[in-house]
Amino acid sequence: MRTVGNRLENLQTLRMANLDGAFATAFASLVTGAFIAGYITSIGGSDTWVQLVSAVPALLGLLQIPGAIWGRRFTSYKRFVLPGGLLWRLLYVPLVILPFLPFPDPVKLVVVVTCASLAAASVLLVQPIYSEWLAELVPSTSRGFFFSRRNAIATAVGAVAGLLGAFILDAFKAGGDQNTGFAVVFGFGVLCAMVS
Repeated sequence: MRTVGNRLENLQTLRMANLDGAFATAFASLVTGAFIAGYITSIGGSDTWVQLVSAVPALLGLLQIPGAIWGRRFTSYKRFVLPGGLLWRLLYVPLVILPFLPFPDPVKLVVVVTCASLAAASVLLVQPIYSEWLAELVPSTSRGFFFSRRNAIATAVGAVAGLLGAFILDAFKAGGDQNTGFAVVFGFGVLCAMVS
């Protein structure tokens, strides 16, 4: 069984976890969903490519099962969770420079789907243990309040980040520089990831 520190340390960790959750949600809002689908479409990707970038990460959700089993073998939550969370963030960095690289569009499509799939695999593998870590830090009488507040913060931040990204992208599109718009949105997402 893992130890999780004293009450004061736990409260500080939970505050940081909420901050992490907010910035991680902003990151996910800016590098997945409509933005990655829009980028795929802008480089000539068909609906099949858009669905691949959605379906493969969803299917990789099955990795949570072995991740939960494997993660329990570690004596430290952090030692197991950190590499997966870090890799999840780092695998989206190529999207920031991809719009400017002189690769053929089919190569760019493969890079996008590969990075998104590997990123999903890395975070989904550690997600159950991360959730267990948070649950262990929160007293059982406060879990409903903590997780509902955490979800509310993440939802609000994700919505604001997504709207801000849409305004930025629309402004660049109106100026005829869509590639720079995608790079800025993805870059802002990666910046949120690094803060997270």
